[in-house]
Amino acid sequence: NDGYEQRRNLLHMQARCLVALYRPVEARDTLITLTESEEGAKDVDAWIQLGHVAYVIKDQARLRTRASPAIALAPNRQEGYTLLALYQRNRGDLEGALSSLNKACEFRGSDTSPLVLKGLVARKLEQYAVARQAFETASAEDPSNQNIQALIASLPQETFATVPDDGSN
Repeated sequence: NDGYEQRRNLLHMQARCLVALYRPVEARDTLITLTESEEGAKDVDAWIQLGHVAYVIKDQARLRTRASPAIALAPNRQEGYTLLALYQRNRGDLEGALSSLNKACEFRGSDTSPLVLKGLVARKLEQYAVARQAFETASAEDPSNQNIQALIASLPQETFATVPDDGSN
């Protein structure tokens, strides 16, 4: 119908459909339209979705700039912190990413993805105890997820330093 082309709910749906159809660049354009208006400046879902699309298409600048409004608009949701962590991880700031993921995990609800990402970042930092804890928590909440089980199995087993027995003791 004429007049419906600018309805926000339909534009959100269009963006989700474009992502599902593997057309993220077109989805990005739709989401930019959603966030540019005065009403869009307060639309946390549009900012979050735009951040996800920016990650998919490897648009680092847009990913960074979309995490901040998402955090400011919804500081008690995990998505903004997760977007920031993805940006930080891609830039090589693994300590910053881990810090952002700790914050994301505070607000994750039943979503295990921040835990899994935290485990991956901790593993890269060789913080295996932190990685194991994150993966095991995710596994406890999603026990049928074989990918999480594989991540746990991929961690090195704990080893302890030993003193060679040279018979002098």
